[in-house]
This record gives sequence, structure tokens and C-alpha cells, in this order.
Amino acid sequence: ITEKIFDCFVAGTVPIYLGSKSIYELVPKNCFIDINDFRSFKDLYLFIKSISDKEYLDMQNSISQFLESSKSKQYTDQGYVNAILPTIIEYLK
Repeated sequence: ITEKIFDCFVAGTVPIYLGSKSIYELVPKNCFIDINDFRSFKDLYLFIKSISDKEYLDMQNSISQFLESSKSKQYTDQGYVNAILPTIIEYLK
């Protein structure tokens, strides 16, 4: 996955996601709209048009909870540094 979905999260919007199927292993399903759940763009449009304020707010709350969780920390700048730093240190030895 890329930073784009996290940019949406930080901006406070619910992303419409088209990408890797492994997203479900990394980000909870209730944090985004997966375009693959729809048979056509018309179906996606009808879903977006019909989503209630409460459903949208629930998704935004799920995003906030995810961003505050330890699972999301690996996608921060510090998480990236923590992931690659041991390899760099080992290489420099």
C-alpha cells in the first residue's frame, strides 16, 4: 500500500480504495470504501449517494481509532525509521 490512503485518513475523509487486496491485512475494512465491492461505477455512485451521515461518521471514527492504534504506527515516519534502521546499522558494521 502507499501513503495515499493515509493522506485521506489524516485529511479526515473516507477514501475510495482501489489497490492491493492485502489492504485488509493492514487496514480495517470499516476505514475505507473498497471499489472492488461494487460491480460497476454506477453501483459505487449509488452507494456513495445513499450513505447516511451516521454511517460516514462511523467510518471516520473507525479511521481515528485505527490511527490511534499501535497497528498504524508502523506507517508513520518513525515506524519507517524503526523498520529500516537495523538493516542500515548492520550494513555499516
